[in-house]
This record gives sequence, C-alpha cells and structure tokens, in this order.
Amino acid sequence: MMNEGTTRMQVLDEAIVVWIDDLDLEELVPLFLENRQKDLAALTTAIGEGDYAVVKRLGHNMKGAGSAYGFDHITEIGADLERAAHVGDRGGSARATASLARYLARVEVHMGRPAVALSSASS
Repeated sequence: MMNEGTTRMQVLDEAIVVWIDDLDLEELVPLFLENRQKDLAALTTAIGEGDYAVVKRLGHNMKGAGSAYGFDHITEIGADLERAAHVGDRGGSARATASLARYLARVEVHMGRPAVALSSASS
C-alpha cells in the first residue's frame, strides 16, 4: 500500500499530532494503530524470552508499513528494532519498544490538512 498523500507531524505539549492527507487511509489507520498496540505486548514477551527472531520480524513489518500509513516515526522505530534484534541487543530492543509505547500513547491522528501550514517532518 502506497501513501500518496502527505503527512505532517506537529508536537503540541504532550501530544504528537499527525496529519494524514490520504483520506483512503481513514478507516485503516485505527486498525493499524491497534495492531501496533498488540505488537507492544508481543515485543515485551519476545524480549523477555530472548526471542530476537520475533523482535526482528515485528520490527521489519513496522519498518515497511509505518510510512505507508503515514507514520514515518513507526518506520524508524521498526528499523531500530530490526537492527537491535539482528545482533541480539536486548537493551536496544527494549529502548525501541519503549519508544514505540511512548509514541503510541501520545499520537493523535487527524485526517486532511492542518489549518496552519506545517513544515514537512517525519512522524
């Protein structure tokens, strides 16, 4: 799935506001974010068990899908997870998982374009 719209990110106080200018994604984004919440639980279990194959697979999937849905920051976290898992880095895997948890707790999604022009930024 290719995101042909644009994405803008704006940090307001504690919230991370992500604007997605691809209305075709409107119904898919909530499910995408729900699945990332499920990934958090799976990552926590996998890291605890030292199952870096699972961490690497989940990271790889996030790396590929994040930007397609307008969440460039999830792509970056996925890449961090994949790199850490590749070398069996428990600390790096845990830090990337914590980063995903913080991001998901703060992200607010708005469809369309912001009323005030924002500079391009990765989410």
